[in-house]
Amino acid sequence: MEINQEIFQKHKYPRFGNDNPQKVDNLFWEFMVKTGHSAWWAREQFGCTNRLREGPIWTFERFGMSRTDLPDGRVIHVAGEHEDYYDPDFCIYNDAIALHPNGEISIYCYPENVFPSTDFHSATLVGNSIYMIGNLGYPDARKPGETPVYLLDCESFEIKQIETTGEKPGWIYKHEAEFIVDSNCIQIQGGEIYKIKGSEPVSKSNTEIYRLNILNQQWYCN
Repeated sequence: MEINQEIFQKHKYPRFGNDNPQKVDNLFWEFMVKTGHSAWWAREQFGCTNRLREGPIWTFERFGMSRTDLPDGRVIHVAGEHEDYYDPDFCIYNDAIALHPNGEISIYCYPENVFPSTDFHSATLVGNSIYMIGNLGYPDARKPGETPVYLLDCESFEIKQIETTGEKPGWIYKHEAEFIVDSNCIQIQGGEIYKIKGSEPVSKSNTEIYRLNILNQQWYCN
């Protein structure tokens, strides 16, 4: 795969989708997935070095991106962030990327109000769907006390938000999750919970074990 200056200039920026999902045919993004190159590498390669006057360059090199291996051989990567907030290429993504056994790459984008920018979530495969729980996200998008839960259909790649009740973990991230078959629950533990203490934001280690019953969408803490 060869990427020239024209392709780079046309497709170099991250963007939200218009549909749920919007499949993206983008040679530059596919190239970046195949190579794993950083945004900095792309800037240097294509002479796009004026980092302070433009937005971040799209990259597959991310932290807090989930990986889910499917029985059919596909691997699904969701969202994640690149670099820290002070870097011009800092970006929290909201896409889904499917790597197929034959080498094909499928990239899907979503409207921000359907699936927000997400990082350090968990991804748990249940049947043919992935439950994505938690998020760190951008500071102004965090909602202390709430626990974001989204469901990704591995065939249609549609994402929908799941409304939950019960003893929610709160704004949790960097946690571990597993599906408990016998009880139809997703169990999460560890990680950090973002809170507001007084007027200051803080993150505290999660010391509890929470379970989300996927039949009634209710949280339990034990």
